[in-house]
Amino acid sequence: MMWRAKKILLLLIMLSSYAYAEPARKLSWESVEGAAGYYIEIKDSDENSVAAETVAGNSYDILRLQPGKYQFRIATVNMLGQRGQSTDWIEFTVEKLFVPELKSVSKRQLVASAVNRNIVIHGKNFKTTSRFILRGEGREIELIDVDIKSEKEAVIAFKPEKSYQGRYDHIVINRGDVESVLKEAIVIVVPEEAESVFYLGGIYCINMPSGDFPEYIATSFIGGGVFFQVEALSLGFDNIMFEAEVDVARYVNTADTKPCSLTYITFGLSIDYLYPVQFAPVEIVLKFLAGPSYTSLVMDENRKEKEQDSIDLFCMLGAGVRYYTGGHFFIEPSFNFKTVFYAGTFFYDARVSLGCGTVF
Repeated sequence: MMWRAKKILLLLIMLSSYAYAEPARKLSWESVEGAAGYYIEIKDSDENSVAAETVAGNSYDILRLQPGKYQFRIATVNMLGQRGQSTDWIEFTVEKLFVPELKSVSKRQLVASAVNRNIVIHGKNFKTTSRFILRGEGREIELIDVDIKSEKEAVIAFKPEKSYQGRYDHIVINRGDVESVLKEAIVIVVPEEAESVFYLGGIYCINMPSGDFPEYIATSFIGGGVFFQVEALSLGFDNIMFEAEVDVARYVNTADTKPCSLTYITFGLSIDYLYPVQFAPVEIVLKFLAGPSYTSLVMDENRKEKEQDSIDLFCMLGAGVRYYTGGHFFIEPSFNFKTVFYAGTFFYDARVSLGCGTVF
């Protein structure tokens, strides 16, 4: 009698969903002509016997076994109940089958020929072995750049080709080929057809004067702003954004004998460059901002006639790190250096800021 000895991987399905076909739950072996039955023995990794019985058919249900490593062997049983020679011990592993579930995708639209990053997928039972696939338009596209953050969240980056235009179901597949489908979750378009993506946020900032000004005014902890950004993908530019930003800062003097304050409000337009980091949902943001600045200098805050107002120009260079916390929200610490061309001279300050915002 010849036995086919091999390692067998068996999957026990978790009964959390009935929507997926169940894989085999039995040990099976080749039938032997003339055998009235088979005697099966199973032991666990500690050499403890967990089964030893005669069965009529050429299979044995292992659904009751807990996940772990096991060995089994088989012997034929004749009509008189006599057992033949047993096979060698054959190893197998019982694992749970985790049925995945897709709930949402943060970006419905992907732009062809552009690297679409920070696509946040929410669901359940995501594993390091899970496969993420786009299915539609007569093809399946496997997504390779996937970062499994937890069993409920994954972050994906994907650069589709122009030939991939169309609508796709989003699929996640776990071991045992069980899958979850989010119907028509993704649409791939060329840059000319891309919908605009907007960013809106606020900033709190600490401003530090430089040059000659620290002799007269102190570091300001009163500062903030708002910004509005739009991606330039529709114009064919990847990693470029246009921005409008309004900032306010108020300085007070360092001496107590002659109270004074300097307040400026700037409105700037900028071009921002985003450099995505490959291993995290992070983008490095570089910006150049320029525009008009309204400045109000009050030499004595109790005397109206001491006020001097002017409208000047400013420019600012900055860099920051934008971290996506999940979904549509992000935080952005940054450092900027600003120059206000004020009253025939230059007013310099450095700014440390913390911003936060949302994508819509």
